[in-house]
Amino acid sequence: MFKYYNKDQKLVLLGACLYYMGLGGFIFNSQSTVLAAVRTLYDFPMTKMSLYTTAGYATQIFASMLLGSVIFKLSQPMKKYYFAGMYMLGVTGLLFLALFADTPLFYISRVMIALAVSTISIIIPYIINQWITVKASTAVGLASACAGMGGMISNPLASFLFEKFSTVTGMMLLTAFAAVLMVPSVWLMFRKPVPEHKAVTAKTAQSTTSGFEKSTYVFMLIVIIVAGARLPSLFSSYLNMFSMSNGFSAGFAAMLSSVIMFGNVTSKFLYGMLIDKAGAPKATMVLQTCVIIGAVLFMAVPASAVGMFVGTLSYGMMAALSNMGINRLTMAAFGYEGARKYQGMLLGMSNAVVALSSPMVGIMYDATGTFNSFFILIIAVQTVCFGAAFALSKARPHTPVTEK
Repeated sequence: MFKYYNKDQKLVLLGACLYYMGLGGFIFNSQSTVLAAVRTLYDFPMTKMSLYTTAGYATQIFASMLLGSVIFKLSQPMKKYYFAGMYMLGVTGLLFLALFADTPLFYISRVMIALAVSTISIIIPYIINQWITVKASTAVGLASACAGMGGMISNPLASFLFEKFSTVTGMMLLTAFAAVLMVPSVWLMFRKPVPEHKAVTAKTAQSTTSGFEKSTYVFMLIVIIVAGARLPSLFSSYLNMFSMSNGFSAGFAAMLSSVIMFGNVTSKFLYGMLIDKAGAPKATMVLQTCVIIGAVLFMAVPASAVGMFVGTLSYGMMAALSNMGINRLTMAAFGYEGARKYQGMLLGMSNAVVALSSPMVGIMYDATGTFNSFFILIIAVQTVCFGAAFALSKARPHTPVTEK
Protein backbone atom coordinates (compact mmCIF):
# COMPACT_ATOMS: atom_id res chain seq x y z
CA MET A 1 0.00 0.00 0.00
CA PHE A 2 2.86 2.42 0.76
CA LYS A 3 3.93 2.49 -2.88
CA TYR A 4 0.96 4.78 -3.52
CA TYR A 5 2.22 7.44 -1.09
CA ASN A 6 5.12 9.87 -1.33
CA LYS A 7 7.42 10.83 1.55
CA ASP A 8 5.27 13.68 2.85
CA GLN A 9 2.12 11.56 2.74
CA LYS A 10 3.86 8.76 4.64
CA LEU A 11 5.02 11.18 7.34
CA VAL A 12 1.52 12.61 7.74
CA LEU A 13 0.15 9.06 8.03
CA LEU A 14 2.82 8.20 10.61
CA GLY A 15 1.79 11.26 12.63
CA ALA A 16 -1.86 10.20 12.46
CA CYS A 17 -0.90 6.69 13.63
CA LEU A 18 1.05 8.05 16.60
CA TYR A 19 -1.81 10.40 17.51
CA TYR A 20 -4.33 7.57 17.48
CA MET A 21 -1.95 5.33 19.44
CA GLY A 22 -1.31 7.93 22.13
CA LEU A 23 -4.71 9.56 22.62
CA GLY A 24 -6.95 6.72 21.46
CA GLY A 25 -4.81 3.86 22.77
CA PHE A 26 -2.70 4.86 25.78
CA ILE A 27 -5.21 7.33 27.23
CA PHE A 28 -8.68 6.12 26.21
CA ASN A 29 -8.31 2.37 25.58
CA SER A 30 -6.43 1.86 28.85
CA GLN A 31 -9.48 3.02 30.84
CA SER A 32 -10.76 -0.47 31.71
CA THR A 33 -7.47 -1.49 33.37
CA VAL A 34 -6.94 1.91 34.99
CA LEU A 35 -10.47 2.16 36.37
CA ALA A 36 -10.36 -1.37 37.75
CA ALA A 37 -7.21 -0.44 39.68
CA VAL A 38 -8.73 2.84 40.89
CA ARG A 39 -11.90 1.11 42.06
CA THR A 40 -9.86 -1.46 44.00
CA LEU A 41 -7.61 1.20 45.54
CA TYR A 42 -10.44 3.43 46.79
CA ASP A 43 -13.16 0.77 47.12
CA PHE A 44 -15.56 2.78 44.99
CA PRO A 45 -19.15 1.50 44.67
CA MET A 46 -20.31 0.45 41.21
CA THR A 47 -22.79 3.34 41.14
CA LYS A 48 -19.89 5.81 41.26
CA MET A 49 -18.17 4.02 38.37
CA SER A 50 -21.41 4.11 36.38
CA LEU A 51 -21.75 7.85 37.00
CA TYR A 52 -18.17 8.30 35.81
CA THR A 53 -19.00 6.46 32.57
CA THR A 54 -22.22 8.43 32.11
CA ALA A 55 -20.31 11.72 32.47
CA GLY A 56 -18.09 10.59 29.60
CA TYR A 57 -21.01 9.62 27.35
CA ALA A 58 -22.80 12.91 27.99
CA THR A 59 -19.65 14.87 27.16
CA GLN A 60 -19.06 12.96 23.93
CA ILE A 61 -22.65 13.45 22.79
CA PHE A 62 -22.57 17.23 23.02
CA ALA A 63 -18.90 17.72 22.13
CA SER A 64 -19.09 15.67 18.93
CA MET A 65 -22.20 17.54 17.78
CA LEU A 66 -20.87 21.00 18.65
CA LEU A 67 -17.23 20.58 17.65
CA GLY A 68 -17.92 18.31 14.68
CA SER A 69 -18.61 21.25 12.40
CA VAL A 70 -16.55 23.95 14.12
CA ILE A 71 -13.18 22.25 13.66
CA PHE A 72 -13.45 22.36 9.86
CA LYS A 73 -13.72 26.15 9.95
CA LEU A 74 -10.36 26.55 11.69
CA SER A 75 -7.30 27.65 9.75
CA GLN A 76 -4.48 25.15 9.29
CA PRO A 77 -2.35 26.67 12.11
CA MET A 78 -5.37 26.68 14.41
CA LYS A 79 -6.04 23.03 13.59
CA LYS A 80 -2.52 22.26 14.80
CA TYR A 81 -3.25 23.97 18.11
CA TYR A 82 -6.60 22.15 18.31
CA PHE A 83 -4.86 18.79 17.88
CA ALA A 84 -2.20 19.59 20.47
CA GLY A 85 -4.76 21.07 22.88
CA MET A 86 -7.09 18.08 22.73
CA TYR A 87 -4.20 15.67 23.21
CA MET A 88 -2.93 17.56 26.25
CA LEU A 89 -6.48 17.71 27.61
CA GLY A 90 -6.57 13.90 27.48
CA VAL A 91 -3.17 13.69 29.17
CA THR A 92 -4.35 16.09 31.89
CA GLY A 93 -7.51 14.03 32.37
CA LEU A 94 -5.48 10.86 32.93
CA LEU A 95 -3.19 12.78 35.33
CA PHE A 96 -6.23 14.05 37.26
CA LEU A 97 -7.49 10.48 37.49
CA ALA A 98 -4.16 9.48 39.01
CA LEU A 99 -3.90 12.33 41.52
CA PHE A 100 -7.48 13.28 42.40
CA ALA A 101 -9.56 10.10 42.08
CA ASP A 102 -10.82 10.47 45.65
CA THR A 103 -12.13 14.00 45.00
CA PRO A 104 -14.89 15.45 42.77
CA LEU A 105 -12.19 15.95 40.12
CA PHE A 106 -12.61 12.22 39.49
CA TYR A 107 -15.60 13.05 37.29
CA ILE A 108 -13.85 16.04 35.72
CA SER A 109 -11.08 13.70 34.58
CA ARG A 110 -13.62 11.66 32.63
CA VAL A 111 -15.06 14.81 31.06
CA MET A 112 -11.55 15.84 29.97
CA ILE A 113 -10.74 12.49 28.40
CA ALA A 114 -14.13 12.23 26.69
CA LEU A 115 -13.81 15.74 25.29
CA ALA A 116 -10.30 14.97 24.02
CA VAL A 117 -11.41 11.92 22.02
CA SER A 118 -14.85 13.21 21.02
CA THR A 119 -13.83 14.27 17.51
CA ILE A 120 -10.79 12.07 16.87
CA SER A 121 -12.70 9.85 14.43
CA ILE A 122 -13.69 12.94 12.43
CA ILE A 123 -10.60 15.15 12.44
CA ILE A 124 -7.92 12.49 11.81
CA PRO A 125 -9.59 11.15 8.62
CA TYR A 126 -10.05 14.78 7.56
CA ILE A 127 -6.30 15.42 7.79
CA ILE A 128 -5.49 12.17 6.00
CA ASN A 129 -7.96 12.96 3.22
CA GLN A 130 -6.33 16.37 2.74
CA TRP A 131 -3.06 14.66 1.91
CA ILE A 132 -4.02 11.25 0.57
CA THR A 133 -6.65 10.66 -2.09
CA VAL A 134 -5.46 7.31 -3.49
CA LYS A 135 -6.15 4.37 -1.12
CA ALA A 136 -7.35 6.94 1.42
CA SER A 137 -9.63 4.52 3.30
CA THR A 138 -6.76 2.05 3.71
CA ALA A 139 -4.69 4.86 5.21
CA VAL A 140 -7.54 5.85 7.56
CA GLY A 141 -7.96 2.19 8.55
CA LEU A 142 -4.27 1.84 9.37
CA ALA A 143 -4.27 5.00 11.49
CA SER A 144 -7.47 4.01 13.30
CA ALA A 145 -6.07 0.54 13.98
CA CYS A 146 -3.25 2.14 15.94
CA ALA A 147 -5.72 3.07 18.69
CA GLY A 148 -6.28 -0.66 19.19
CA MET A 149 -2.54 -1.30 19.03
CA GLY A 150 -2.07 1.35 21.70
CA GLY A 151 -4.66 -0.44 23.83
CA MET A 152 -2.88 -3.77 23.34
CA ILE A 153 0.33 -2.16 24.62
CA SER A 154 -1.04 0.15 27.32
CA ASN A 155 -3.26 -2.32 29.19
CA PRO A 156 -0.56 -4.89 30.04
CA LEU A 157 1.89 -2.02 30.56
CA ALA A 158 -0.51 -0.41 33.03
CA SER A 159 -0.93 -3.70 34.92
CA PHE A 160 2.86 -4.11 35.10
CA LEU A 161 3.36 -0.55 36.34
CA PHE A 162 0.65 -0.94 39.00
CA GLU A 163 2.27 -4.12 40.31
CA LYS A 164 5.84 -2.83 40.08
CA PHE A 165 5.19 0.54 41.73
CA SER A 166 1.72 1.60 42.88
CA THR A 167 -1.58 2.51 41.26
CA VAL A 168 -0.97 6.25 41.48
CA THR A 169 2.69 6.09 40.40
CA GLY A 170 1.83 3.65 37.64
CA MET A 171 -0.85 5.98 36.24
CA MET A 172 1.57 8.91 36.32
CA LEU A 173 4.13 6.89 34.37
CA LEU A 174 1.46 5.78 31.89
CA THR A 175 0.50 9.44 31.48
CA ALA A 176 4.13 10.31 30.76
CA PHE A 177 4.38 7.60 28.08
CA ALA A 178 1.24 8.95 26.42
CA ALA A 179 2.45 12.56 26.59
CA VAL A 180 5.70 11.67 24.81
CA LEU A 181 3.79 10.77 21.63
CA MET A 182 2.03 14.13 21.39
CA VAL A 183 4.90 16.23 20.02
CA PRO A 184 6.01 13.96 17.15
CA SER A 185 2.44 13.13 16.14
CA VAL A 186 1.30 16.74 15.82
CA TRP A 187 4.57 17.88 14.25
CA LEU A 188 4.46 15.17 11.57
CA MET A 189 0.88 15.99 10.60
CA PHE A 190 1.48 19.75 10.38
CA ARG A 191 5.15 20.03 9.40
CA LYS A 192 4.14 21.30 5.95
CA PRO A 193 1.09 23.08 4.55
CA VAL A 194 -1.27 20.95 2.49
CA PRO A 195 -0.24 21.14 -1.19
CA GLU A 196 -2.98 22.62 -3.33
CA HIS A 197 -2.91 19.76 -5.82
CA LYS A 198 -3.31 17.21 -3.01
CA ALA A 199 -6.09 18.87 -1.06
CA VAL A 200 -9.60 17.62 -1.65
CA THR A 201 -11.80 20.56 -2.50
CA ALA A 202 -15.51 21.07 -2.82
CA LYS A 203 -15.18 21.04 -6.62
CA THR A 204 -13.46 17.66 -6.71
CA ALA A 205 -15.30 15.92 -3.90
CA GLN A 206 -18.69 17.49 -3.27
CA SER A 207 -21.72 15.28 -3.60
CA THR A 208 -23.90 15.91 -6.63
CA THR A 209 -27.03 14.32 -5.17
CA SER A 210 -30.28 16.21 -4.89
CA GLY A 211 -31.91 17.22 -1.63
CA PHE A 212 -34.39 14.32 -1.76
CA GLU A 213 -31.62 11.80 -2.31
CA LYS A 214 -29.61 13.30 0.54
CA SER A 215 -32.59 12.89 2.86
CA THR A 216 -32.75 9.23 1.91
CA TYR A 217 -29.06 8.80 2.55
CA VAL A 218 -29.29 10.52 5.92
CA PHE A 219 -32.04 8.14 6.95
CA MET A 220 -30.05 5.10 5.80
CA LEU A 221 -26.90 6.30 7.53
CA ILE A 222 -28.78 6.92 10.77
CA VAL A 223 -30.11 3.35 10.62
CA ILE A 224 -26.67 1.90 9.85
CA ILE A 225 -24.52 4.00 12.20
CA VAL A 226 -26.74 4.98 15.11
CA ALA A 227 -29.03 1.96 15.45
CA GLY A 228 -26.49 -0.71 14.65
CA ALA A 229 -22.80 0.10 14.66
CA ARG A 230 -22.28 0.88 18.35
CA LEU A 231 -24.72 -1.55 19.99
CA PRO A 232 -22.44 -4.63 19.78
CA SER A 233 -19.74 -2.78 21.75
CA LEU A 234 -22.00 -2.85 24.84
CA PHE A 235 -21.13 -6.53 25.32
CA SER A 236 -17.35 -6.03 25.38
CA SER A 237 -17.11 -5.43 29.13
CA TYR A 238 -19.14 -8.60 29.80
CA LEU A 239 -17.02 -10.92 27.64
CA ASN A 240 -14.89 -12.25 30.52
CA MET A 241 -17.96 -12.87 32.66
CA PHE A 242 -19.69 -14.64 29.76
CA SER A 243 -16.78 -17.00 29.07
CA MET A 244 -16.23 -17.86 32.75
CA SER A 245 -19.96 -18.52 33.24
CA ASN A 246 -19.59 -21.19 30.55
CA GLY A 247 -16.89 -23.01 32.49
CA PHE A 248 -13.73 -21.44 31.07
CA SER A 249 -10.84 -20.33 33.23
CA ALA A 250 -9.89 -16.74 34.03
CA GLY A 251 -6.79 -17.23 31.88
CA PHE A 252 -8.92 -18.23 28.86
CA ALA A 253 -11.21 -15.27 29.50
CA ALA A 254 -8.20 -12.93 29.52
CA MET A 255 -7.05 -14.49 26.24
CA LEU A 256 -10.44 -13.71 24.70
CA SER A 257 -9.97 -10.07 25.71
CA SER A 258 -6.78 -10.06 23.65
CA VAL A 259 -8.63 -11.73 20.77
CA ILE A 260 -11.35 -9.09 20.67
CA MET A 261 -8.69 -6.37 20.78
CA PHE A 262 -6.92 -8.11 17.89
CA GLY A 263 -10.25 -8.00 16.06
CA ASN A 264 -10.42 -4.29 16.91
CA VAL A 265 -7.09 -3.70 15.19
CA THR A 266 -7.52 -5.93 12.14
CA SER A 267 -11.12 -4.87 11.47
CA LYS A 268 -10.12 -1.26 10.82
CA PHE A 269 -7.34 -2.12 8.41
CA LEU A 270 -9.57 -4.68 6.69
CA TYR A 271 -12.47 -2.21 6.51
CA GLY A 272 -10.26 0.42 4.92
CA MET A 273 -8.97 -1.96 2.26
CA LEU A 274 -12.47 -3.25 1.49
CA ILE A 275 -13.77 0.30 1.07
CA ASP A 276 -11.01 1.09 -1.42
CA LYS A 277 -11.85 -2.12 -3.29
CA ALA A 278 -15.65 -2.25 -3.19
CA GLY A 279 -17.00 0.91 -1.56
CA ALA A 280 -18.14 1.79 1.95
CA PRO A 281 -21.65 0.21 1.86
CA LYS A 282 -20.41 -3.21 0.70
CA ALA A 283 -17.49 -3.13 3.15
CA THR A 284 -19.97 -2.33 5.91
CA MET A 285 -22.11 -5.32 4.89
CA VAL A 286 -19.08 -7.65 5.24
CA LEU A 287 -18.35 -6.49 8.77
CA GLN A 288 -22.02 -6.58 9.78
CA THR A 289 -22.08 -10.21 8.64
CA CYS A 290 -19.04 -10.94 10.82
CA VAL A 291 -20.78 -9.47 13.88
CA ILE A 292 -23.88 -11.58 13.19
CA ILE A 293 -21.74 -14.74 12.87
CA GLY A 294 -20.03 -13.93 16.17
CA ALA A 295 -23.36 -13.50 17.98
CA VAL A 296 -24.70 -16.75 16.49
CA LEU A 297 -21.60 -18.65 17.66
CA PHE A 298 -21.92 -17.19 21.16
CA MET A 299 -25.46 -18.59 21.30
CA ALA A 300 -24.86 -21.90 19.53
CA VAL A 301 -21.54 -23.13 20.98
CA PRO A 302 -20.79 -21.17 24.16
CA ALA A 303 -19.05 -24.17 25.76
CA SER A 304 -16.69 -24.74 22.82
CA ALA A 305 -13.24 -23.17 23.10
CA VAL A 306 -12.91 -23.04 19.32
CA GLY A 307 -16.40 -21.59 18.96
CA MET A 308 -15.68 -18.92 21.56
CA PHE A 309 -12.38 -18.03 19.92
CA VAL A 310 -13.83 -17.73 16.41
CA GLY A 311 -16.96 -16.02 17.71
CA THR A 312 -14.95 -13.43 19.65
CA LEU A 313 -12.70 -12.68 16.68
CA SER A 314 -15.69 -12.36 14.35
CA TYR A 315 -17.66 -10.25 16.84
CA GLY A 316 -14.62 -8.00 17.28
CA MET A 317 -15.07 -6.77 13.71
CA MET A 318 -17.63 -4.34 15.21
CA ALA A 319 -14.82 -1.93 16.10
CA ALA A 320 -14.34 -0.59 12.58
CA LEU A 321 -18.06 0.06 12.14
CA SER A 322 -18.27 2.18 15.28
CA ASN A 323 -14.97 4.01 14.78
CA MET A 324 -14.60 4.46 11.01
CA GLY A 325 -18.12 3.87 9.75
CA ILE A 326 -19.43 7.39 10.27
CA ASN A 327 -16.60 9.03 8.36
CA ARG A 328 -16.40 6.62 5.43
CA LEU A 329 -20.16 6.21 4.94
CA THR A 330 -20.84 9.93 5.02
CA MET A 331 -18.02 10.43 2.54
CA ALA A 332 -19.60 7.80 0.27
CA ALA A 333 -23.11 9.26 0.54
CA PHE A 334 -22.47 13.00 0.64
CA GLY A 335 -18.96 13.56 -0.66
CA TYR A 336 -16.21 15.41 1.16
CA GLU A 337 -18.06 18.65 1.84
CA GLY A 338 -21.28 16.91 2.85
CA ALA A 339 -19.38 14.65 5.26
CA ARG A 340 -18.06 17.74 7.04
CA LYS A 341 -21.64 18.86 7.60
CA TYR A 342 -23.18 15.61 8.83
CA GLN A 343 -20.43 13.74 10.69
CA GLY A 344 -20.70 15.65 13.96
CA MET A 345 -24.46 15.21 14.13
CA LEU A 346 -24.28 11.48 13.37
CA LEU A 347 -21.44 10.92 15.84
CA GLY A 348 -23.42 12.69 18.54
CA MET A 349 -26.47 10.54 17.81
CA SER A 350 -24.30 7.42 17.87
CA ASN A 351 -22.94 8.37 21.28
CA ALA A 352 -26.47 9.06 22.50
CA VAL A 353 -27.62 5.58 21.48
CA VAL A 354 -24.76 4.00 23.42
CA ALA A 355 -25.44 6.15 26.48
CA LEU A 356 -29.14 5.32 26.54
CA SER A 357 -28.58 1.64 25.79
CA SER A 358 -25.67 0.99 28.15
CA PRO A 359 -27.83 -0.55 30.94
CA MET A 360 -29.48 -2.88 28.42
CA VAL A 361 -27.05 -5.81 28.67
CA GLY A 362 -27.25 -6.02 32.46
CA ILE A 363 -31.04 -5.66 32.48
CA MET A 364 -31.50 -8.42 29.90
CA TYR A 365 -29.11 -10.71 31.76
CA ASP A 366 -30.80 -10.14 35.12
CA ALA A 367 -34.20 -10.84 33.56
CA THR A 368 -33.24 -14.07 31.75
CA GLY A 369 -30.06 -15.36 33.40
CA THR A 370 -28.25 -15.51 30.03
CA PHE A 371 -26.91 -13.17 27.37
CA ASN A 372 -28.94 -14.86 24.62
CA SER A 373 -31.65 -12.19 24.55
CA PHE A 374 -29.01 -9.54 23.90
CA PHE A 375 -27.41 -11.65 21.16
CA ILE A 376 -30.83 -12.04 19.50
CA LEU A 377 -31.25 -8.27 19.62
CA ILE A 378 -27.83 -7.78 18.03
CA ILE A 379 -28.62 -10.26 15.24
CA ALA A 380 -31.95 -8.55 14.54
CA VAL A 381 -30.51 -5.01 14.54
CA GLN A 382 -27.51 -5.98 12.40
CA THR A 383 -29.80 -7.72 9.91
CA VAL A 384 -31.86 -4.54 9.53
CA CYS A 385 -28.69 -2.50 9.19
CA PHE A 386 -27.37 -4.95 6.59
CA GLY A 387 -30.50 -4.27 4.57
CA ALA A 388 -29.96 -0.53 4.91
CA ALA A 389 -26.34 -0.86 3.77
CA PHE A 390 -27.47 -2.93 0.81
CA ALA A 391 -30.04 -0.27 -0.12
CA LEU A 392 -27.37 2.41 0.19
CA SER A 393 -25.05 0.46 -2.13
CA LYS A 394 -27.81 0.34 -4.74
CA ALA A 395 -28.96 3.94 -4.28
CA ARG A 396 -25.61 5.50 -5.11
CA PRO A 397 -22.64 3.87 -6.86
CA HIS A 398 -19.32 4.15 -5.05
CA THR A 399 -17.32 7.01 -6.61
CA PRO A 400 -14.03 7.38 -4.73
CA VAL A 401 -12.06 10.59 -5.05
CA THR A 402 -8.79 10.05 -6.91
CA GLU A 403 -5.84 12.23 -7.67
CA LYS A 404 -5.84 14.03 -10.96
